[in-house]
Amino acid sequence: MARDGGRVVINRDRLASSIEETMYQDLLMSPKCCIFRVPSILYRQNKEAFTPNAFSIGPLHHGHPNLKATEQIKFKYLQCLIA
Repeated sequence: MARDGGRVVINRDRLASSIEETMYQDLLMSPKCCIFRVPSILYRQNKEAFTPNAFSIGPLHHGHPNLKATEQIKFKYLQCLIA
């Protein structure tokens, strides 16, 4: 971060790598972790329990009509983070 007259200039690449480093240092799990699908035997028992009704994380439910409004909210938060 540098001051340029009355403005503050943030190097996005440095910010992104700093966030990444902090996340990996603070997590107890490997940075190679991922989100797995729910096994179909569990999903069939109670689909509603495994279907997001507000926010989704990852690409599996991306684009579902009931999550459209929150997709916009996630983009606004991202925009505030990098602005």
